[in-house]
Amino acid sequence: MVGASTAFFAGYMSTLQGLRPALPHLELLDWQDKIAIPRSFFNSIAYSHIQHLKLSRVFVEDEFQLALPNAGGSGAWPLRSLDLELEPSLEKLNVFSTLPLCASILRSCATTLETLKWNAMPRFEKEPSTAAIEALDTIPCFTALRNLTLGNVGLEHSDLLSSLVQEGLRTLDVDTEANPVYADFFRQRGCIRCLTTFVWDVYQAPIEHQLEFLRANPQLSKLAIPHATPIELLDTSLLPLLVSSFTALSSLSLVWEGLYISESALEMISSLTSLTPIHLSAGNQHGWRHDWLIDHEVMRKYLGRLPSSKSIAFSRDSYNFHDVDRSFVEGYYKDKIVDRGWAIQQLIATGQPASTARDIKMDRTNIREQTHRERITSEATLYMGAVKKLEWICIGQIPIQCFRDPKDSLRLASERDSCWTLLRKMFGGRTD
Repeated sequence: MVGASTAFFAGYMSTLQGLRPALPHLELLDWQDKIAIPRSFFNSIAYSHIQHLKLSRVFVEDEFQLALPNAGGSGAWPLRSLDLELEPSLEKLNVFSTLPLCASILRSCATTLETLKWNAMPRFEKEPSTAAIEALDTIPCFTALRNLTLGNVGLEHSDLLSSLVQEGLRTLDVDTEANPVYADFFRQRGCIRCLTTFVWDVYQAPIEHQLEFLRANPQLSKLAIPHATPIELLDTSLLPLLVSSFTALSSLSLVWEGLYISESALEMISSLTSLTPIHLSAGNQHGWRHDWLIDHEVMRKYLGRLPSSKSIAFSRDSYNFHDVDRSFVEGYYKDKIVDRGWAIQQLIATGQPASTARDIKMDRTNIREQTHRERITSEATLYMGAVKKLEWICIGQIPIQCFRDPKDSLRLASERDSCWTLLRKMFGGRTD
């Protein structure tokens, strides 16, 4: 243990702290080590040639500000992308704030930063931000910033927020209701003309929300609300707004808080004729319970009206092929209930001799998976008939490629996959 510790702090860390002479061509640093890193580390990387920096849940030893770099006499740190999530070391959780350090890093790279993801651990959400603002002689201008993912970092004033959410922004991922400062700011922010992608990462959207920020930005082409949202807000406020004003919308991801998606909601979605990819979900969004008993017949009736749709994704969808107690719906993927007789009939229907099918000794899990895949294949085939340009569909936790070649019309993934990360990359939402 002593040897390992010596090698880490005397060798590994000291080398990294000398980044500039040791690694003169390094452009990207992704640091996720949980060892608390000292002030000298930050000052060293600020003078390096790094353009892309990720500090993910990194521990800091004490409260300080970054020394202002002066590389080449520019007085700036030429970072282009920054993923910033810092927290005090475990021994000093309640002793100091990392906001002054974060603010000084932002000050140093403000003029070149194009992409920023700034987050804080939930237990620090209520940290006072006065120190962060006081750490800045003047609020910097983020003139190059195009992509912003902003967590609840504890800001108590909107000055820095106003500078970050500026006119050149194209992609914004934020919970506008994270705290009163955010809510008031976004209620009044108005139109951002260049903004095309908005991920409304709201955990608890008020049912009576007036959607002021969305109303001010009808030019959006991509909208995602990755968390469960009240039916009343989606069906009576959001969707009517999209139908009436969002003529350029081409990508949509929505999650309903209840156990169903109404036909009136689907009818409104079907009138958004520019949609190419679409993702829909409902019900429980966490754990093993899947309680959204999806009605594919109704889905096809409305999604088939989308003339440009190429990708359709359903998540947290569940089934009840036995038409019994609803508990089977919730535990569909977990309990693997299956009718063995039906499974054998399906094997025979696919061309296998009856004797072969009867002799197959499949365990309970394999029978269930075979049954599920056969039924999902049938549903996907019907979607291909209803949605004329369909190229990809995720249904029943199975991603499926769709081809118009009669010899190879569907290509299913080899295993079930909830596609949680993939769907968030496609439609919007944080993946960590």
